[in-house]
Amino acid sequence: MKVTVCFGRTRVVVPCGDGNIKVHTLIQQAVMRYKKAIAKVNQDHEYHREILILCAGGVSLT
Repeated sequence: MKVTVCFGRTRVVVPCGDGNIKVHTLIQQAVMRYKKAIAKVNQDHEYHREILILCAGGVSLT
C-alpha cells in the first residue's frame, strides 16, 4: 500500500506496507521524502543557473 502526501504542488509517495503504520511515522517519512525532493529540485535549479551564466559570458540571468 502507498499513500500520496501533498505539500502544495509537490507530492510524495510513502510506502506503508500492509497499512499497519502509525500516522506519526507516515508523517515523518513524508517530510523526509519532501525534503529530499526539494533539495533535488534546488540542486537542478542551481546547475541550470550556472549553465546560463556560463553561456551568457558571465552575465547573471537571475
